[in-house]
Amino acid sequence: MEQMDYSTENGMINLTVYLGDLLPGQLLKDSIILITGGTSGIGYEIGKQCITQGARVIITGRSKERLEAAEANLGSQCKGFQFDMKDISSFDKLLIDAEKCFGPINCLVNNAGISLHEGDFINVTEETWDEQFLVNLKSPYFLTQAWLRYYRKSHLRTGRIVMMASDTSGMGSSVPYGLTKVGIASLTRGLAKKLVTEGIRINAIAPGTTLTPMTDDLTHGKVIRKTTLGLRTLFPAEIARICVFLLSDLSTCMSGNVFGCSEANICFDNAYQEAETNP
Repeated sequence: MEQMDYSTENGMINLTVYLGDLLPGQLLKDSIILITGGTSGIGYEIGKQCITQGARVIITGRSKERLEAAEANLGSQCKGFQFDMKDISSFDKLLIDAEKCFGPINCLVNNAGISLHEGDFINVTEETWDEQFLVNLKSPYFLTQAWLRYYRKSHLRTGRIVMMASDTSGMGSSVPYGLTKVGIASLTRGLAKKLVTEGIRINAIAPGTTLTPMTDDLTHGKVIRKTTLGLRTLFPAEIARICVFLLSDLSTCMSGNVFGCSEANICFDNAYQEAETNP
């Protein structure tokens, strides 16, 4: 903690600013973090990286077997909840139950998402539209709303939220996956303005194509990707490190931002080089 004095027209004021220290394993030592979709891919790596920085994490997933495997790998600082993000009416209960693991949840990572890879606007159906908008936009919207109610009832003083957008959110899109991520980016900016006075910071990460189970049918597990500016896919650990930074006190002045993590690919119009569903 560092205290700084600032002069104003009416004299001096004391302003206390909490600045993060670069201590190994200590960036998130007081953080209890709920991570949706935390059994594999980016969500699992976020949980792993947060634990190495002193956090305790609660992960959600639909598969009991994958949850048990993740818990075993991540150790005693991780607890898993079998939960379907479509079950919006149970979000309040999820938070209450999750608190019993480690205490009040002061961080939320809305990571869970799906892409149905329609490939083109003409292939989109009402069913694929509804499925992706439910999981990718409606669910994080209402989980964040439930967490805000929880935050206020728990009388927490500071909180951090990280949303998972996509580089498609800044490139224009005509398929549901990209459109949901545009919504996430807008929601991040809109909520940041409303919540900053309550001690809550909210930011979004916009990754390019990352080596996860969701992108297997696009990447086939290959790192080289000639249709991106960086000529490669990304690794979950790279995205997780950005998330740790945004959850920590190293980023105290940051809220309402959408951070492109795609080696400048967010500036690149690749519409003619590959299918538009590039998660």
